[in-house]
Amino acid sequence: MNNSNSSQLSTFLESVQQLFFNFDLVQNIYNVMAILGFCASAFLCVRVYINSRKNIAIKVVDYNKHDHVVQFFLCIQNNSDKPLCIDSIEIPNGVQCELIPKKITDKLSTPMFPLNLSGHQGSFYFLEFLYCADIELAPGKTIVFLVHTNRGQIETSLTLGNISYYLHTREQYLQSQQLEKS
Repeated sequence: MNNSNSSQLSTFLESVQQLFFNFDLVQNIYNVMAILGFCASAFLCVRVYINSRKNIAIKVVDYNKHDHVVQFFLCIQNNSDKPLCIDSIEIPNGVQCELIPKKITDKLSTPMFPLNLSGHQGSFYFLEFLYCADIELAPGKTIVFLVHTNRGQIETSLTLGNISYYLHTREQYLQSQQLEKS
């Protein structure tokens, strides 16, 4: 009986030794770990590339046109991890917005360019474009903005919504709301 227990124990120890000290098994574990490490590194490289490319979102909050002057109230969001510096913004006819601060109303003025946005930062800006006699602004109209940045040009198309009260008198805003309901 003692002899059979010792043979069973030695057989068990041999199998454990083969299981844990077998070169093929250890090498297979190393291979799996290496593949997992490569996949994690590749995933992180792709994620960093996607998050650091130039990526901005622009939303038109309000717009107005007086004779040959077009005004926009925009929300500009930097969706990149890297900071972004906007040098200027153009609309279709190559008309550039005013780059030096200028009063639009008693309380509103355009910003001083360049506009600096850190990663994932957004802000609201009033922009004014001069000499735009041939541009029509209406709900549903698409406007193309060409944004010049320190990381290249970004072209974005936006569809105008209904006017808001930021660039209009109260009477104009209420009148547009009545037209919208009818």
